[in-house]
Order: sequence, then C-alpha cells, then structure tokens
Amino acid sequence: MTMNILVLHNLENLERARRSSAEYIFCFERYAPDNNFLYHRIVNPITPAIRQTDWDAVILESTALGICTFRPREKFYEEKRKWSFLADSDAVKIVFPQDDANQSGLMDDWFDEMGGVGLFTVRPEFSSLLYPKTTRHSDVRGVLSGYVDDTSLSQLRSFSKPFAERSCLVGQRVTMYPFRGGRHARIKGEAAEMVKAAAQARGLPVDISTDPQDVLYGDDWYSFLGNCKYVVGAEGGLSIWDPYGDICDRIDAYLADHPGASFEEVEAACFPGEDGKHVFPGFTPRILEAAMCGCGQILVEGEYLGVLKPYEHYIPLKKDGSNLDEVFEIIKDEEAAQRRIDATYRILVENPRFRYSHLVNTVFDYIREKRPARRLGMAPEAFHRMRSLHVAQLTEAITEREREVGFVGETLVDRVARFMRAQTVEPLVRPGPAADEWLDLHETIARARATSRLQPTSGEPSEVAPDETVPEAEVLRGLTAEIHLLHQAARECVAMIDGMNIPCVGSATPDSPEIGHLRSLATMSASLNGAAARLDGQRSALAARQEQLRRDPVEIAKLLALPEEDRGRLAYFLSALTAEDPRDRGTARFLLSALDRSAPAGWLGRLIWRLGRH
Repeated sequence: MTMNILVLHNLENLERARRSSAEYIFCFERYAPDNNFLYHRIVNPITPAIRQTDWDAVILESTALGICTFRPREKFYEEKRKWSFLADSDAVKIVFPQDDANQSGLMDDWFDEMGGVGLFTVRPEFSSLLYPKTTRHSDVRGVLSGYVDDTSLSQLRSFSKPFAERSCLVGQRVTMYPFRGGRHARIKGEAAEMVKAAAQARGLPVDISTDPQDVLYGDDWYSFLGNCKYVVGAEGGLSIWDPYGDICDRIDAYLADHPGASFEEVEAACFPGEDGKHVFPGFTPRILEAAMCGCGQILVEGEYLGVLKPYEHYIPLKKDGSNLDEVFEIIKDEEAAQRRIDATYRILVENPRFRYSHLVNTVFDYIREKRPARRLGMAPEAFHRMRSLHVAQLTEAITEREREVGFVGETLVDRVARFMRAQTVEPLVRPGPAADEWLDLHETIARARATSRLQPTSGEPSEVAPDETVPEAEVLRGLTAEIHLLHQAARECVAMIDGMNIPCVGSATPDSPEIGHLRSLATMSASLNGAAARLDGQRSALAARQEQLRRDPVEIAKLLALPEEDRGRLAYFLSALTAEDPRDRGTARFLLSALDRSAPAGWLGRLIWRLGRH
C-alpha cells in the first residue's frame, strides 16, 4: 500500500548536515521507497500544497521538535500554532524526541494538543515521568538516537585505514555540553580532556579537541575516524530534568551577567540540589560510527544498553581517571585491540537491531496498525506533481519573506537560490556521483523563479515616462518596450518549468533530454532577465540624463541649440517658475496659461509648455 508521508525537520542546510542527522531524516524513504515522501523544514512557510494533501503519516523528527527551545518562548508558541491544523488531520502523527529531559513538559503539552501520537523515544522507561499527558492516550515505542545505514556502510568502511597504518593513537571531537545538562552530560567532554592531557604528558600522538571550532563534518569526520586507532567516549544523556526550560532560562540569565562562571557557581545560583535527582542515560551514535570505522574505543564505565562489555568490547575508563595508567598500558597490545574491534563490529554493526532498516520496519508496522483499512495513497505521478507545486510555492513564499526583511535585487535572488538548494532533498536521499549536478539544477530553477517573481507582471516595468521634449525620448521608449518583452519571455520560461514535473533522481540522469530541457529553460530565463537588467541600466542612465536636463535650463538650451538670447530667456523663465518672489511666479504662470491653450510650435515653446504643465 502506497502512503503519503510528510517528514518535518529543522536542518538549515541538508547538504552540509551531519551524516548521522541526515540519515535519520532520510532513512524512511531509503528503506520504504514505495511510498511518497515530502520533506519540509518546520520553520519554513507552510505551502497550500502541504495543507491540501491528504497525509497518511506525519513524522516530526528530533530536530523539528527542537523548536521548543526557541527563546523568547513566544517564538515556539508561534511555530506551534502554525501547525495546529495537524490536530484535525487523521494522519498518524509520529514524534522522535531525543534530549527529552530538557523541555519535555513543553513537548508533552504539544503532543497532547495533537491528539494521539506515536511516541518513539530514546527513553521509553521514563515516558510516564517525561510525558504524563501524552502517555494517557498515546503509544510508546523505544528507539535509538542513531543506527547503521546499510547504504553508506561500505563508503564509511572505505575511509578506514588498516589499524597498523593509522597515525593517530587516540582521537576525538566533542563539544563540552552546556551546564543545563548537568554533570552527566559533561562526562564526554571531561573524559576527552582528561585523556588528552594524560597522553600528551606521555608524549603520545593524539588529536583530541573540545573546541567547537574544530568540529568536523561529513566525510571529513569519517576520514578522521579512519585514521584513529582509538577514540575516547562515554554514554550520552542528561542529569537535570527541566520540563519547561525554567532552569535553562535561569542559567542563560546568570551567565549573561557572569560570563566566566564555573559549573559550581552556576549550579549554586540556578539549580541547587537538582543535578542528579534524575539521570537519563543515552546510547550515542558516536559509538556506532567508531565501530563502523574500525576504531578501538576507550569508554567511561556505563551500561551501554547492556550490549557492550568492558575489556571484551572496549577499554573501560574510570570517571575520575584513576586507571589511566592501565588504559595506556592496554592500548599497547594491538592484537587484543583488533579482537575488541571485531567483537564490537559483530555485536553492533552486524546486529539487525542497530540497523535503520529495523527502525523503518517498526515505524511502518505502527502506521499500518493505526491505518489498517487506509485507502491507497496518491499515485506517484500525481504526488510528484504536488511536490513540484510545493517547491514552486515555497520559492515564492521565501522570496516574499526575504523581500519583507529588506533584501532586494541580486542579493535577494542569491539568498533565495541558496536557500532552496539547501532544502533540496532528493539527490541526498539517494546519493550518487551526480548529486551536485542535481543540486545545481534545483538552485538554477530557484534563481529563475525568484528573479521572475521580482519583475512586474503587467504594464511597463518602469515608472519613468519618456520626456517627449528631448531627442532621447524615442530611444527610451524603445528600451522600455524591449525590457518588458524580455521579462515577459523570462516569466514564460518559468511558467513552463512550473508546468513540468522535475524528474526524480533515478528516473532520469543529469544529461537526459528532460533534464536538459529544464536546465535550458532555467538558463534562458536567467539570460533574458540578465539582458533586461543590462538594458534597464541603460534606460536608467537616459532617464537620469532627462532629469538633469529638465532641471538645468542652460543645459536644455544648449541641447536644443537655441540662440544665445533664447537661452537666457529660457533660463529666466524656468528660474521665475520656481522663484520665491510671488510676483516672478505670477509672471511665469501668466505665460503658461497663455501657452496652455494649445501646444506651441517649436522646441522652445513645446519645452516651456511641457515643463509648465509638470
């Protein structure tokens, strides 16, 4: 049964997103490709196409739920109100909270307002505590914060050097979690700093950093892991329960006045006695990534879902670092290291429980359970037309939003084009060698749409009327007409694009005829608008010259090759017309009233008559 699925996220740039974040968003389409999917950033304008589509399921991924952290809080309430129509939809609503000890009360209220939801949480054992309203009428399923993606596993393994050839003994990139997470959330960062200091004291080659400036993204991160013999890590999670963000707000306010305050100072001022009342552990995807890239792991002692065992799968590190000498002694044995790496790979990477395919099967089993008699979803061709319409509507809405902020001209067009490229999904769902070409195509089409949106749709595109009294009038009028025709042709190109279905990745290649046609239309639209802009520059220069001539009687007289005595009379007349002395203005107006009875013959008379009427 084909279903229509709306996936909401809040990633600003899908092309540059962390691989683990993108994989969670795209996994549903990768492993259930027979369904129809539309991806939408939750803070973007809601298009009519989204509102009018009959959705079988709406998935709110964890980054979309992150809007509950927005401050001032009214920003969150405003975004939540935008999506209130979901409460009236019979679509299956599925939510994926992760850092749910933070803001869980706000999320609980939101989920309750949606009606029944499928609560797919990384902490099902705490669901009644964290979501008391939601759990009264919703189903709870346990999930992980990350999985192994079958489609990218071979690529990740290609980044991995043989263990003996890796030049970095211990590596890691991790940021120190903010104070609002409590001491438990800071264990990963503190352990990294502790191992770094101990290794450097021993003169060992390590590459460990908690500086946000050193964060690695995309393939750079996996290349880094593939060159590390060991990584240092810990369980994720939080040890402060802050259901409505009140503690977080107090911390932010305190740090604004005391920017260098220590954890202990902030704790005493903002959340005394709260840290550790509840501990919400988590299994971080970093452990899976290290296993996929063949790294040995030095992990702070913890539960690790009851799957990983100390010394069998990882080298245990005491929280206080009291066994660092033992840790550095163990890592000398590379044969034992390879046995632990292989055992970890088997228990995690080869385990179906840790595969995205398992997560997707669980989700779609749940959807079918809630919609057992659901009619067939939209035919793929019809859904594809809807998706193309959605993209066109979103481009138009973003253009208007950016223009209201104050962006104009090429700056506005560039912003819209970059924005639409950053939200283009399909080449990233099924990545391939031509992904960049597909993204370039979508950016080119967005640029054409945005430029077309900025141009006048009827009448002449200039408010400057040609002045009949100067020789350039005919040229100016011709330029205006030509610019109008160029804009009209550019709009017709965009209309043709909007009337076509942009082929799916996989159904066409970047060099196929239909893609070539789309690219040609978008390029032609850009060329037409570019030509119009160049002509408009010439027209503006002529219009400015007209304005100068209109205001400078001597220049006008010279242009018209008037006799010397007529130049003086014209200059006097125009000066009198704007004089402060009412008697001079009266004389000028008397002459005008006489000339107004009919258009006088000759350049001078016609000029005086026209200027007087204006």
